[in-house]
Amino acid sequence: SDPAHQTISSLCESLRLDKGFVSRKVSKLAARDPVLERVEGKWRLTARGERIVAWFREASERQRTILGPERTLRIATTQVVSERRLLPILRTIRKEMGLERIEITTSGSGVEGLLLARSVDCALVCGIPKSPEIRYKKAFRSPFEIAYPSGWGSAVSNSTVRDLLEKRPYVEHPGIRIREMLGIEAEVPPAVAELDHLVGVRAAVVEGVGWSILPSYSIENEKREKKIRVLGRSPELNRSEEFQLWWAPTRWPRSEMVRLVALIAS
Repeated sequence: SDPAHQTISSLCESLRLDKGFVSRKVSKLAARDPVLERVEGKWRLTARGERIVAWFREASERQRTILGPERTLRIATTQVVSERRLLPILRTIRKEMGLERIEITTSGSGVEGLLLARSVDCALVCGIPKSPEIRYKKAFRSPFEIAYPSGWGSAVSNSTVRDLLEKRPYVEHPGIRIREMLGIEAEVPPAVAELDHLVGVRAAVVEGVGWSILPSYSIENEKREKKIRVLGRSPELNRSEEFQLWWAPTRWPRSEMVRLVALIAS
């Protein structure tokens, strides 16, 4: 404790309280609950009192961290997830969770380290965390689709995957390899372009550079605006990706994260 508050006298002087009034309150507290004891004429905490004070300090620090001067939620995710899943519901998240501020960090890797370092509060990513300190809950699932430029016309809609591979150029993302996604063992023509972010791959398809395989959530707007078309369900492509919300439990309680998951999934 603060040295200035080690005695009742110094406490009363610091807070401008009546010493007799405080002494009577302390005596009543000690009689009601064994959290204080008198040793050599001075009050001190018992073992039970020490535990209560430690709990109170921890709870106060946790509340101060969560609320702070602002109630801020820090989220890590990818650029395209931020764009298509979080930004459209940002106002709803702020309102429903009573937040003053939301900070979004776009990171393709190292998310687990950000959580463990308390640099972010939660992360919306694929996969399961390795650290047992990190909690997680399923947020949403999105199937992959074969997307092609609308300018190619309706004739392509009846094409097979083999037709596309042999007759049309394609664009690739290093994490979504065409051969692997379609389960093709034979050699295929090389991609005409490779981009390391889905936003770029999507833009290339819109601009007519080539077709590609993209998660459905990332092209919903382009399909609605008829900038991109998708091939009908193909037996060669029966894959999806599942996004989880990860969080560090020492900052945000599970109930708050479950509420966030519900908002993202709605």
